[in-house]
Amino acid sequence: MDFALGLYTLRHSSPTQLSAHVNAGLRLYTHLDQLSSDEFLCAAPVWLCVSERAGLDALHHYKEAIQQRLEARRLQGYPPLQDSHAWKWQARLVTCILYTRSAWGLEPLAEPFQKEFSFLLDNLPRAIAEYELGLVGEFIYCIGLFRQSLPREERIKLAQAKEWLAGNYKEGTSLPLHVLWGIVVGLRE
Repeated sequence: MDFALGLYTLRHSSPTQLSAHVNAGLRLYTHLDQLSSDEFLCAAPVWLCVSERAGLDALHHYKEAIQQRLEARRLQGYPPLQDSHAWKWQARLVTCILYTRSAWGLEPLAEPFQKEFSFLLDNLPRAIAEYELGLVGEFIYCIGLFRQSLPREERIKLAQAKEWLAGNYKEGTSLPLHVLWGIVVGLRE
């Protein structure tokens, strides 16, 4: 489940439906060794956030292990990656961490997240160059979570990225929910 679907599920499901979604998601975590790649780690904070905010105890057996893996991954930092597929998952991991740690922007970030902030600023041009509309939107939104400490020059770059996003999104285009979510939150920021 990606964070867009997680948020929609959290806000629009009955407790029974939500429990079914979480139980289905738990199948991803029956073997914690699967959580070594950014692709699997990307889903972990989303499931934890959705489960906890819905008052479900479904992940309590996995919570500590997932949090330890996420923290270990964060401590590694986010080195530049040449492989586009791996880079996109690394970028999604960064945005998922920030989305879930801020309850999708509803709560302030409790810690500085300097590595994630630097990653977003450094990689925004790449997301634009690779024409990743959803990631550009997610980057804009997540950088906005740091707005109180954003220097003027970075606010200008952010505004330019937002203009690029608005200019490159074509209404009526069929896009996956995850990409549309990134565009919407980026333009809304």
